[in-house]
Amino acid sequence: MVKVIIIAAIVLFVIYTATKGKKGGGASGAAKTAASGKSLPPKKAQNVVRENGRIFINGVDYTKDFNRSHAYFKDIIERNFSEYTIQEHVPMTQIEPGASKFFKPLDFLFNKDGKPVLAVAITKEKASKKAPIICKNHNIKYVVIYSPYENKESFVVDRINKALMG
Repeated sequence: MVKVIIIAAIVLFVIYTATKGKKGGGASGAAKTAASGKSLPPKKAQNVVRENGRIFINGVDYTKDFNRSHAYFKDIIERNFSEYTIQEHVPMTQIEPGASKFFKPLDFLFNKDGKPVLAVAITKEKASKKAPIICKNHNIKYVVIYSPYENKESFVVDRINKALMG
């Protein structure tokens, strides 16, 4: 009988020490909050509106039927990034001579002081998995923009600026 009690105590001690300090151990977050008398902050409400076949969440259109053209992105880039030399439809072989000629060309390549610094790929569906690796190996940042989405000018500029700064 004493052996059973000792074994049970050891098992409980092991379980207690294994769960101590981990999330999920002890009282639940709600129980701790209730016990402390504090209230939880309200979760941010999402305003979802379906209108004429479109989906708006918090005022942003998440419908996938915009299919922005290359010219749309070119106009945004030319107006907002004049300090860079921009090349269009750049074959991957220009960056990596050994790359396959079957790679989809980069839509835009940003150059600063004659050196490529950012590659931008515009795609409707899947993005290349190898192109970002090749760019990274040559210290070129890489951004993918999916054309079926709204892609407001401020969003496109912000994505490119973050890539250039990061």
